[in-house]
Amino acid sequence: MPWLDKAGATHLWAKIKAYVNSVVPKANYSATSYTSFSGGVTSAGTLTVTKKFGRCDINGSVTLTDAVSGWVTLLDSSKVPGNQNGEAMIFTLPSWKAPTTNPARLRIPAGGGLQITRGSANAFWINLSYPIA
Repeated sequence: MPWLDKAGATHLWAKIKAYVNSVVPKANYSATSYTSFSGGVTSAGTLTVTKKFGRCDINGSVTLTDAVSGWVTLLDSSKVPGNQNGEAMIFTLPSWKAPTTNPARLRIPAGGGLQITRGSANAFWINLSYPIA
């Protein structure tokens, strides 16, 4: 940038970058990794829930012990917020270890939380991003 060639401009730019890097990324930001899930249907896994700038990202994997009957809560609404528009969201999860004819379904209820159903004794990847209030 041409204006950086002026005396003192580089120093000012360094101060601006330092301020932005120290304040902005920390505002309204949290990232928590979970390795323990409720419901008793998982044997392994790690999910990281990141809330930043009006978005929630859920990344990681869970390994189911068997097919899940009905919706089982893995993480409650204090850990996973609901969608900004107040609607439930349902996703189909890809399996990792072996092909399956019974794909797992993941749901984030309107009020938040993370639930799973179907699937098989298999590892399933979760990579979601959605707007939150």
